[in-house]
This record gives sequence, C-alpha cells and structure tokens, in this order.
Amino acid sequence: MTAQRESLTVRIHFAERASLALLFACLATTAGAQPTPGSAGVVRGVFGGTDRPGPARTTQQFAIWVDLGGGYDQNEDVSSSVDTADLRGAATTMLGGARWWMGRTQRSLEATARIFRNDQRAGDTTATGGEVNIIGNAQLGRRAGINVGLRGANDSATLFGATGAQAALTPAVDPALNVPDVNPQQGIVRDRWFSMGGNGSVYRNWTARHRTTVMYSQVRRRPTEQEGLDSDQRLASLRQDWNVRMNTALLAVYRLEQVSQALPEVPNPDPVRTQAIEGGFRWDRRFSPIRAFTFSAQAGATQVLATPLAGSEADGAVEPTGAANISYALSRRWVVAVGATRTVTVLQGASQLPFTSNVASASATGVFGRHVTLSVGGSRSTGGALGSGPGSFEATGATGAIRYAFRYGGLFAGYTAYRHRVLDTPTLPGAIAPRFNQSSIRAGVTLWLPLFGAF
Repeated sequence: MTAQRESLTVRIHFAERASLALLFACLATTAGAQPTPGSAGVVRGVFGGTDRPGPARTTQQFAIWVDLGGGYDQNEDVSSSVDTADLRGAATTMLGGARWWMGRTQRSLEATARIFRNDQRAGDTTATGGEVNIIGNAQLGRRAGINVGLRGANDSATLFGATGAQAALTPAVDPALNVPDVNPQQGIVRDRWFSMGGNGSVYRNWTARHRTTVMYSQVRRRPTEQEGLDSDQRLASLRQDWNVRMNTALLAVYRLEQVSQALPEVPNPDPVRTQAIEGGFRWDRRFSPIRAFTFSAQAGATQVLATPLAGSEADGAVEPTGAANISYALSRRWVVAVGATRTVTVLQGASQLPFTSNVASASATGVFGRHVTLSVGGSRSTGGALGSGPGSFEATGATGAIRYAFRYGGLFAGYTAYRHRVLDTPTLPGAIAPRFNQSSIRAGVTLWLPLFGAF
C-alpha cells in the first residue's frame, strides 16, 4: 500500500469552507474560570503588563501553552478488495505554542506559532510538524478597514476533508483561550506538505447600514518529497451587506474560484474554474438578555467555467448552491447550532473533476458550574460528479469532548469517529483510499501561562 493511502485523516482548512467552521466554533467555548482575551484584567502576565488596558491605548499580550495527551487509535484503510490495512494501538501527542498580540480597538497584529509531535505505535509512525499564523487588522479612517492573514506550515494533510465532514473532527483552537487540541488526527501520518497561504480583505462602509467587502485568498501545498500531490487554490469574492434593521440584514456575494492539482503522472493539468452568485439574509431575535436566536440563509447558483477535460459535459454546467445556519443560545452556558450547505467543489486528492457537495451538521456546547465544558458535534457529506462522469462520495464525522478548567490550564478527554467512501470514481494515482474508517480516543492536560499583558 502506498504511503499516501496510509496517511489519511489529518485536518486541513480552506478559507472558502469557513461556513462550516463557524458552526463548530462553539466547540471553543471555555469555562467561566478560564482567562480570555476579552476579559481584561482577569489574569495578569507573570512578568507584568497593564491590568486593565484602555481600548484607545496600544497594549501587548504574550502567552505560551502546551498540550500533553495520549489515547488509542483504530484506522481501517481499504484500498481495494484485497488491499486492506487495519491498524490499532496506543498513541501519544505533544503540542506546544505561543501567542503574541499587540494593538488597540482600531489596529492590531497577532502572531501564533505551534509545533506538534505524534507517535502511533500501531503503525510504527512518528510525525512532527508546525505552523505559523499572522493576522493583522487596521481601520482606515472612519469608514474603511483592511484585514490580512498569512499562514506557513509543514504539516500532515488530508485534502479530502475539504468536502466538509472533516470539519466535525476539528474543534477550534485558540491558545489564548486555553482550549486543548483533542483532535487525534493531528500528525499521525507520514506524508508531509509545505503549505503557504494568505488572505486579505478590504471593506468600505458607505453608510451606517451599507458595507462593501473585497476578499482574496490563496493556498499552495507542495509535498516535502520530490513526488506527490501539488495543489493550488485561489478564491476572490465581492460582497455587499445591508443592515435593514437592527435584527435583519441582507447580503449579495459573487465568488470566483480556481483549483489545480498536479501529480508526476499528470504534471500540468488545466485548473477547475467556477463562479457563483448568491443572495441571502440574516435575522436574529433576542428573547431575553441571555437567550438569543439567529437564522441566516443564502442561495444562488454556481457555474463551472472550465475543467481539465476540454469539452466535458461539466463545462458550463450550472448547479443551485447555498447555505442555511441556525444557532440558539439557550442560556448563558448552552449553545446549539445546525446547518446545511451545498457547494460545487473539487475533491482534492481524489479527482480532478468538480463534484457537488451537500453537508448537514449539528453541534452543542454547554458549561457545567464554572469549570466543566462539554462539546459534541457531527456532520454528514454526500456528493456526485457533475455531468455524465461517474463518481460519488459520502463522508461522516462526529466528535465529543469534555474539559475541566483551572486557572493556568485544564484537563480534557475527547472521542472522534470518521469514515468516507469514494464510489465509482477514477481516483488520481497515489491518491486517497476509496474507503476509510477511523475512531480515536484522547485524554490529557493543557498548561497555559500568560507571560506579559492582561488576558
């Protein structure tokens, strides 16, 4: 079996899939006793810092954290009827990082770095990697602003996760919030990619109720070895928002996307290009100072402009696309969310042709007392090839985590399950396994130390 097939299921995130990430952002909810950047003065840095920084004055924060965990993994990789690997056994994970933030209300700069090491005894694999993220925000005058983000990483990756189900396995991680990374897929594989990406957006407030935003993002992934999947993904969008009332907003968005992926056997393929136009609205209602309901939806159509196969029936195809999300804050301590998304995407690592992708997801987060946080979530993805080309896929993911927080750290335990099936699809040489199942358990401790500033 190829190393690529043995190396499935480590997360990767794409900017254009941010709608799913928002559904699971509630997994980052922390207990009330934990220090958070938004509650200035709760915890002061060991080496000093302002107790309660004013919003108009530039301040700094710096913190480090480490996660130590262990557990059990079971992976079933089915490449064909006669080529199956069933690996199970103990696994350990070590992760450390640092976060620096400087800014004020109108301007800020943040840098986050982390490294990890994962040992899986069943597969006799050891993986290490790391990443650096830089985020900057600046308000330009009274009506305009700019946001910029950069990311560089040497990490493991499964590009199939872009279909959506993988998002259920990836709780949001913010080192300043002291949230442990209980994702067992992190770093358990052998294959490595150099990932370089960036995004930038500029907005302009024409009036108090109208805003125009222009955004561009690009992610490039190259294998660390001489051969392997090489992908490039670019996305540009233009968005207009109208706040009709305090609790009602309308939006219109245009997106242009290009995805290309090359292998030694297919060195210079033509990219897949798509464009989409969608409109939508958001409505929220607050039943009390605590209980709040939010509903958002958008719908439109996506057109395939070009594919690697000239003259393919997918060229020029138009598919209805959109998304709908509901979130409800039951109380100060409980939040539930459900959502559905339909997109046209490329199954990177599986096929060069565009597929439709339908994703349904749900999540819930609750806090017990002042120290215990419980998070659960799951998603289901299905899709098929456009045009008359054969192929379909399905993917399912679920996760659950419990955390106990104390002043400078916390204890955590988590369970995840994931599976996918790629059916009747002529996969790329050395691409992902047509069938894959995984279940993992992790438990450990997070240690968090603010060195400077107020958190």
